[in-house]
Amino acid sequence: MYISAFRALKQHFQSSKSGSGIISLRKNILSRVISTKSTFSSSSDSPQNLPIIVPTSNVPIHLFSSMKVDQPSIDQLISLAQSVIPVGFVASMPDVHLGKGVTIGSVFASDRYICPNAVGVDIGCGMTAIPINIHKDDLSLPQKLAIQRGIKQKVPTGFNSFKSPETGVQNVIDNISDEVKPTKWLEENILANEKTSLQLGKSSIHNRLH
Repeated sequence: MYISAFRALKQHFQSSKSGSGIISLRKNILSRVISTKSTFSSSSDSPQNLPIIVPTSNVPIHLFSSMKVDQPSIDQLISLAQSVIPVGFVASMPDVHLGKGVTIGSVFASDRYICPNAVGVDIGCGMTAIPINIHKDDLSLPQKLAIQRGIKQKVPTGFNSFKSPETGVQNVIDNISDEVKPTKWLEENILANEKTSLQLGKSSIHNRLH
């Protein structure tokens, strides 16, 4: 049974807005990031002493950055790490910045929750959670890997696209156009472009595959 992470995140963020916990953790992260800058040399491509591990009341934050992280992003990392969603730790990449619900550039595992925000608000756009009568423990590791390989073979990624439109794609485009009349620019540049129907249903070129 899938458990939505949105409610858990919302409740946790609301409850953590007050109090000194986030403030002290924020200072802890900032001081450790600033003190770690001296371990980098301009001639070296390999950062030293990373990740910076910052404990929280739940799972720690593993910060892979020598640069100062902005305060809102730190608050968001702390809120996520202290919520019930992640297990193990929350990893923060060098490009970390504020997101909607979850910090962009953060990576974490969860064993009970599905959190589309962790994939990305723009990337997760159009995603659908479909319940099936199969539990993850019903499948062996080889079966899970076979499913993953099948999806990767079926769904184009990056600059690739479908060789022919998927079933129902044109109906979707027509229904959207009937519901919301497209502008002249959309009609000329998007709807009239044969690539549009070949792109629907693929994985975006900008997707960050965590």
